[in-house]
Amino acid sequence: MDTIFFSDLSVSGIHGVTPSERKKPQKFLVDVTVNKIEGGYSEKIENTYDYRVARQIVEEVFRGPHKFLIETLAEEISAKILKSFTNLYSAEVKIRKPEIWQNGLPGVSIKRFSLPSSINLIDFNIEEAVDRLVHYGGVSFPILGEDRRKELARDALKYEYKEAQKTFKNVYEEFDVVREFPEGSPFFKLKEDFEKILWLKFSTFGSPFFNQPLLFNELLLQKYKKGSVGITPHKDGVSYRNLIAIFVLKGKGKFALCGDRSGSNPRYLETMPGNVILLSAPGFMGTSFQPMHFLKDIEKERIIFSLRQKLT
Repeated sequence: MDTIFFSDLSVSGIHGVTPSERKKPQKFLVDVTVNKIEGGYSEKIENTYDYRVARQIVEEVFRGPHKFLIETLAEEISAKILKSFTNLYSAEVKIRKPEIWQNGLPGVSIKRFSLPSSINLIDFNIEEAVDRLVHYGGVSFPILGEDRRKELARDALKYEYKEAQKTFKNVYEEFDVVREFPEGSPFFKLKEDFEKILWLKFSTFGSPFFNQPLLFNELLLQKYKKGSVGITPHKDGVSYRNLIAIFVLKGKGKFALCGDRSGSNPRYLETMPGNVILLSAPGFMGTSFQPMHFLKDIEKERIIFSLRQKLT
């Protein structure tokens, strides 16, 4: 991630709570720090974030209507900065008031995040996702916009599927599978976007969640026919690491976390098309935990796309 910043920008405006602050301009000092996704380096200013744009936004906001709180000014500045460039992920704004105290320098600092528009995925709450992964081993949430979901579902129908092995280590499964993808497949872009969003989201915690870097190296399409048995209760292979991601492209079925091979104490997760199901794997949070889970009641043809990180 690239960081671009400036500090101690001096601006003036009629902002504040006291009567004197609401009558005459006063001086403010502003620091701005933005983080952007790396996009390769070049000598072209249009390929990076121009801090002159952020400076112009700051100056325009301070010339604008009176605000009682500098927090309001900082919020407006950060929101406009995040909308001003496609690859920005965060904007931190600090505002100080150097003239109101003889001893001390009061101010405010805020940091706001926004999913870059270059990542064509639905934003989600990483704190809630981590909480469910830690406590239950799995979580489901919307991730694909409807247009992208339909595009992927159409592309998934173009592939030649092969019947999967029906019985494996006391697990019965009934689906067809695709393991090889042609160059230019939209599923490679989905992999890239999802790795980016996870990396950005987990980076906000400031502490590592994985024993080794997250990098999905196994891609699968799975198609379940209407009435298919699905997959009986099981754990994924011990060679998988960090997280397993299951994107629901179409169809209807019931997916649940459970306590054992009999499927006891099922905890059903949402399987709405457009959702992604995340499962913990060895290495996540430094543990070796793998949730038992199953899929059943395939009421409509179901197609999913899976990302896994497998030891090589």
